This record gives sequence, C-alpha cells and structure tokens, in this order.
Amino acid sequence: MAESWQQLKIKLNKEQLPEMEAFLLENQALSITYQDAYDEPIYEPTPDSSQIWETLILTALFFAEANMQPIQYALEEKFGLLPNHYSLEEVKEENWVEKTQNQYQAQCFGENLWVYPAWNKSPLPEAAATVILNPGLAFGTGTHPTTAMCLRWLAKNAPKDKLIVDYGCGSGILALAALCLGAQQAWGVDYDPQALIASRNNAELNPKLQTYFETVLPEDLPALKADLILANILAKPLVALEKKFVELSKPGTQLVLSGILKEQAEMVHQAYAPHFELLKLEQEEDWVCLSFLKF
Repeated sequence: MAESWQQLKIKLNKEQLPEMEAFLLENQALSITYQDAYDEPIYEPTPDSSQIWETLILTALFFAEANMQPIQYALEEKFGLLPNHYSLEEVKEENWVEKTQNQYQAQCFGENLWVYPAWNKSPLPEAAATVILNPGLAFGTGTHPTTAMCLRWLAKNAPKDKLIVDYGCGSGILALAALCLGAQQAWGVDYDPQALIASRNNAELNPKLQTYFETVLPEDLPALKADLILANILAKPLVALEKKFVELSKPGTQLVLSGILKEQAEMVHQAYAPHFELLKLEQEEDWVCLSFLKF
C-alpha cells in the first residue's frame, strides 16, 4: 500500500510568509515549498538579493496521522485566513524519479539535431546529430524557448570546423550540440562552478565530443578569437558582456544571444550595434533570440 501524507496549501501575501513558515515548522511540517499564485514574473534579481512573489501559494506536507484541526483553527483565528484561502488533502506517494524522467523526452531541433535524456533506452538514430544530456544537473535541456531557439539556429547553421564559445554554458547543451554538428572545439564558460560540473558530466555522456570540450570560469578563458559565440543568459548580463564579446570576436564572427524578453530586444540590439550587424530576430512565446555578425 502506498504511503500518504496530508498536504496543506495556503494562499498568502509575501509579508505573511516568515511568520507562517515558522508556525508550520513548529507544528511538524515535513517540508514547505512556494509557487507563484498569479503567474507574476520575477526577472533578473541581483546576486545579493532574494525576491519572492507578492502573492504566493505555500504548500506544506505533514504525516498522514498528524492532527490538523489545531493548525486549521490557527490559520483562521491567528492569521485571519478565510476557509477559501487554504485547502487540505491527502496525497499519495509517487515515484518522483520516474515522474521527472517522463517530463524529458527525446527532442528534435531542425531536421537532424536530436537531444536525448541520459536514461534513454531506445536506439539512437544513426544518421542524426545526437546529444545525450542529463537534465537534472543544470538549466538547459532544450525544453525552454530560449534554449530551443539556439538549438534550431545551430541545426540550421551547422558550425563545421569552427571554434565555439558557449558563454553561460549551464548544462553544456549548446556547446555539445555545436560539436555534434561539426565544430572543431568548444569552450564552455560559466560563473557557477556547479554549471561547469554539469557541463563536464554531460560531456562524459558524449565521449566522442568530450575531447574537444573545455570548461572554464570566465577569468580562466584564454585569449582567443571565436568563430561563433553562443550566450543564452538574460538581457542585462548580455548587455554587460558586450565588450567581452567584442574581445572574443574577429570580423565574421557569428554571435547568437538568447534569454531576452521581446520588450528587451531593442536594448540588446542597440548595445551590440556599434560592432555587430543584426541578421535575424526569432521569437517564441515572450522570448527572442538575436543573431549577429561581427563587422
């Protein structure tokens, strides 16, 4: 028989969160998670800040045998919540590993570029360019529009024999895809050491590509002139990196920038206009991908 828990969901304002969280933990909550209540975006917090939604849903798990009546009473009397601002239900145990894996299926970008999760058991297409990836290690699986647009660009503009810099490499997916499509060498650059570990681990899943893939912190990237720079980050960091990308470029260097909201596209374009010609703007949902050519 599957184990079960009691799941308490509470809708509250961010000002109520610290006191509510402390109260639930004092009353034997096993875990507490948050989610956005109204699809309110939070973009580009600074590294030293911690942002939360104005209104959120707090979810707390309790043992099945926990007495929830005193907690429900306190929610209404102590915190002044109306009954329709919280809910209590039984949840069954699930195979979370299997559920997570089922979210990531093999995907094709363009005509011939495939990304397969590491647990794939089916035969890989022989004629295709195929990247094996563990999606759990870092952002970047191809499921998000910003990554998908970069992968489609690579599939259409195969970087054969080119030197690649993947700046903000995350999972390493763009660098590995470029190598799979014929790139000569790829450098994965990231400020986050965990992202570099994820990229190296994913490279190990692709032994034919691993030899040609280097991962470094930004300060350790050697002086080089790339044929192609890929950067799937966010708009403000991309603007700040303009001088660095000029240093890494030569006439004819291709530049693909993603992670940009459509209303930020002109800001990014203007930042790069003095040194790069905008070739194309692609949009998917609220995101855009800009491709440039160095003068």
